Amino acid sequence: MKPRDNLMTYQSKTKARLHAINVLQQRNSRSKLWGLGVFLTMSVAMGVSSILVGNVIKFSKANILLSSKQPLLVPILVNGVLLSLYLALLASAGISKEYDKGTLETLMVGPVDEISFVIGNFLAHLKVFGLTLLAALGWSYLCIWLLNFSPRPDIIALLFANLFMASELIAFGVLTAVWGGKTKNALIYFILIILFLSGIQLANSVVASIVQIENAHVGNSLILVRNVLTTTNRFIQWISPYSQVRYAMQSILDQRYFAYLLSMGLMVLQTALLLIGSVLSLKKKGVRGIV
Repeated sequence: MKPRDNLMTYQSKTKARLHAINVLQQRNSRSKLWGLGVFLTMSVAMGVSSILVGNVIKFSKANILLSSKQPLLVPILVNGVLLSLYLALLASAGISKEYDKGTLETLMVGPVDEISFVIGNFLAHLKVFGLTLLAALGWSYLCIWLLNFSPRPDIIALLFANLFMASELIAFGVLTAVWGGKTKNALIYFILIILFLSGIQLANSVVASIVQIENAHVGNSLILVRNVLTTTNRFIQWISPYSQVRYAMQSILDQRYFAYLLSMGLMVLQTALLLIGSVLSLKKKGVRGIV
């Protein structure tokens, strides 16, 4: 085959793949966007965020506190965490249902391949999260107007960090769906991994507190446990999107812009690795979820 023919074949395959990605993301984002779950989760997230803003104002003893620290950043972070976690879980369950119903096998017979299937589903859920960010932006500026805060670019920077956090979580949801195959397995993998990582961080905090309080009375075994948990927790903080978005928020407050960009870059890299892992796992397991 001539080089020109190879180029035309590559271009036609790329065009077909992009079309498949677009069709998949439109179909899935439309069904998720108008689902009741997204609106309920967004309402809960907005409600919790509003309560947090109210508490900040209620317990502020001086107006200078409100002007020196941005009181909307933590509520916006909580809003992003709740919505991204829900959409990641939704992505895991939605892709798994393709296995359960056998529709994945039907899709793969047509122009859809592993790459277009993974990217299309990923973009569908990320698109829904992006639309919820617009609602969060509107809520933020409504609070600014009602409470007479001064608008600052910190809010936009944190919203972008939330978008990158959501992208990593959604990619993780896609990966657990491909790993698990069936809906039950995928959800178990997703929930157990999240609980395990959260449990390590919680255990590290508890053990570190015990060692600090009873420093003169603790044994070597407890100190060893503390050291192991501390090392493990440091590794988790590098791969956890929640830790990275917290670092990004703190970097915004401290005006450390390089640290903010570093956190964003890590989330982009980890998202790419999770998506690549999803594609490779899908190719290995096949459309029936069998290795």
